[in-house]
Amino acid sequence: DLAKLAAQFSEDRTTKEKGGLYTDVSANEAWAEVVAALSGLKEGEIAPRVIESHAGFHIAKLEKRKTVRNSDGSETETVDFRHVLLQRKFPDPQHDNPEIPAPFISAEEIAEKMVEMEKRDRFVAEIVARNPIELPVDV
Repeated sequence: DLAKLAAQFSEDRTTKEKGGLYTDVSANEAWAEVVAALSGLKEGEIAPRVIESHAGFHIAKLEKRKTVRNSDGSETETVDFRHVLLQRKFPDPQHDNPEIPAPFISAEEIAEKMVEMEKRDRFVAEIVARNPIELPVDV
């Protein structure tokens, strides 16, 4: 069941709690690669291959296809689909403001930040070790 897999494994913060479900999505509102992969499917089918987009890698299932008549008389096709997203970028682990969602950065950027933090911590530890500071007991 893709909904259970999405709830457990998807990295899409928008739909994870909804089992990876996007509803009433038109072609210009989603990842072009996902929409293209869904276009040849029947309702209930899962795309036969992993879909790569700028956001990452998707396993997608077409739930429903609908045609909506617009106010000008034209028609737009929309789809409901579920997906599991494995992202290319991740929330910045150093982001500490719970009021604002963490910005996304690549795994390489996370590794670079962690290495820089370790270097800084070692540098500070070396300075402290070479320059011990003693405080008076009565402080």
